[in-house]
Amino acid sequence: MSLRSKLYLLMPVLCLGLAFTGCSDDEPNYKRTDPPTPTDPVTPVTPTTPTINATIQNATSFVKQVASEIYLWSDQTASAINNKLNPETCEDPIKTWEEIRYKNGDIQDKWSMVTDDYASFYNSTQNIEVTYGWDVNIYYVDSSHKTICFVVNFVYENSPAANAGIKRGDVILTYNGKDITPGNYEEAYYSANGTFGYSHGGVDPTDTADLTAIEMYENPILAQKIFDINGKKVGYIHYTGFDEKSIEPLKAISKEYKEAGVTELILDLRYNGGGLVKTEETMAAMYGPWADKNSKTLYQQDVYNKKYNEAWADSRFHYLNVNDNGENYIDQSYNIGLQKIYAIVSSGSASASESLLVGLMPYVPIEIVGSENTHGKYCTGWVLSAPMWYTDLTDQGSTPDGISNWGFYVMVSRYADKDGNCPIMPNGFAPTIQAEDNPDDGYQLGDARETMLAAALQAAGYAGTRAFTANNSSLLGQKFEKQIRPRNFGLRIDNRLIDKLTKNKIEE
Repeated sequence: MSLRSKLYLLMPVLCLGLAFTGCSDDEPNYKRTDPPTPTDPVTPVTPTTPTINATIQNATSFVKQVASEIYLWSDQTASAINNKLNPETCEDPIKTWEEIRYKNGDIQDKWSMVTDDYASFYNSTQNIEVTYGWDVNIYYVDSSHKTICFVVNFVYENSPAANAGIKRGDVILTYNGKDITPGNYEEAYYSANGTFGYSHGGVDPTDTADLTAIEMYENPILAQKIFDINGKKVGYIHYTGFDEKSIEPLKAISKEYKEAGVTELILDLRYNGGGLVKTEETMAAMYGPWADKNSKTLYQQDVYNKKYNEAWADSRFHYLNVNDNGENYIDQSYNIGLQKIYAIVSSGSASASESLLVGLMPYVPIEIVGSENTHGKYCTGWVLSAPMWYTDLTDQGSTPDGISNWGFYVMVSRYADKDGNCPIMPNGFAPTIQAEDNPDDGYQLGDARETMLAAALQAAGYAGTRAFTANNSSLLGQKFEKQIRPRNFGLRIDNRLIDKLTKNKIEE
């Protein structure tokens, strides 16, 4: 059987897309004419149809095909997909897709996205970015709301920011000699180079840094150590993104913690916007109860759209420590078998971060440390390039002209724990231990005196050197209403089913 048959004769269905209806609810544009006078003849006015170039037509067709076929909410959005994604009239498939993504009260798709720069987007999923290497929150400098500042949450090692001496808690106040304002903050943040004035916690620049953005791998493991709490060993890991390159270092840390007798873990995910399911499930294998490929210990389950929920039934269930090939992710030397997890979170904790906790909660007691709910990303997506769709999955032959670098991060499933529950749907995890992130508290990540780590350690029984209370809050002013998230924020990517379908096609 060919892959085309596996997808329920996908292409004959897609070919019906030639019978499109109009793509816009707007009134048609008419030629502008001067008002007629009694002596002027009335000239008939005919509507004009926008002229769409071939690349945009092909891109619109690509988005329409994918959304009609595998999108999790394809049934609920079918009318909008058919009406608005018309290659003959749709002028901007990226913007149009954002308008028609599924929305129904609190249940809405905020994550599926179309890009005309797939290569760059794919790199971001691997924590490869052109960047200064810092992560920031944006605050107003004073009550006038005329100027804003970047407050540094952390910097990646060997980044331009780190090499310039910038660190957590520093306040970026000027860009090329000018104040940062609501009007120029994006220019400053996304600039390729510039001179930044900053201070170590104040609102007047005391230092400057000349920075040039570079393409670099942002190592997501920022800090790790072991604390001894009255003979109990508690591990700590600060982790910012589930990429494949970090799997082996995470395994090495897990083995070290197991050999040291660690029984509880503080997992700091406050700036972790998600990533690869492969990495998430490897971590679940390390932190959950020991399981091998014969034990069939259910970790999570997926729900696809109506068309494929039954067809892909053998891919719906995920087991602890069993990868997509039916083999163990790890051997027992890497499995800690934790007795408790303290998860440090914020609104910047999303997707794979939340999913890891959802899947482990039936097996391991988990405390949620923070002051705000996590993001609430309860679904999983495929990262598809146009060539993958046209040649690997649907046998349509070559990719249409002009769209080889177009891509689609499309939600294809909703996840739940072993019992079918998804406690983060739709509004994320609510903290069980209150503590507010405070970059200007004077301590770096991994320091036992840092505000959120101190709260988790106190919950684990650690007296430490700093008396933590829930009132240890930031001295900074009001947060700016528009925060900048990393491009890989809100990702939970599982392309393994694509690989399986492609492999079956090749074998057959």
